[in-house]
Amino acid sequence: MSFIGIIACEKQVNEIKKVVSKQDKEKDLQIIAINSKSIENLINIKFETIVIIDSIDKLYDKMENLRKIIINAEYLIINTDLNIENEILNDIKIKTITYGLKQKSTITASSIQEESIIICIQRKIRNIQDEIIEPKETKINIQHNKKIYEILAIYSIIILYNDRISIDLLENFNFF
Repeated sequence: MSFIGIIACEKQVNEIKKVVSKQDKEKDLQIIAINSKSIENLINIKFETIVIIDSIDKLYDKMENLRKIIINAEYLIINTDLNIENEILNDIKIKTITYGLKQKSTITASSIQEESIIICIQRKIRNIQDEIIEPKETKINIQHNKKIYEILAIYSIIILYNDRISIDLLENFNFF
């Protein structure tokens, strides 16, 4: 069983759980919200992946705990459009996948339409099976309620865990 810790509001975490659980073939990805209420109870959990979607400012008084959680993780998926103090990430050696609308993000949206988004992997990514995912573009169908950052975060998780979640299924999957 793999634990994925997500720093986001509860609604975002629930939406991501819903989408990932529909795609998780093995049903062994456990998504856990990391917030100011839960962080102290999560210090001893070995997360395989930490996903930062939302600002970590709400965890300001718990930064040491957050740092301990991140240090023990193998992967970090982070929204590069957030202004996150690099102090928390200093000296942490962790495999990182960045996503966002910034040009230098590993995973970004190259086109956003009314009912679809084209997601671009700009650099090679080594997934948890130690396979190389080559740069490519994937068209994803979305509903009118666009939640671009959540879609990019979900796509990043799916790329990382592609033995359990088929990337090909995403091309016809309606997000949210």
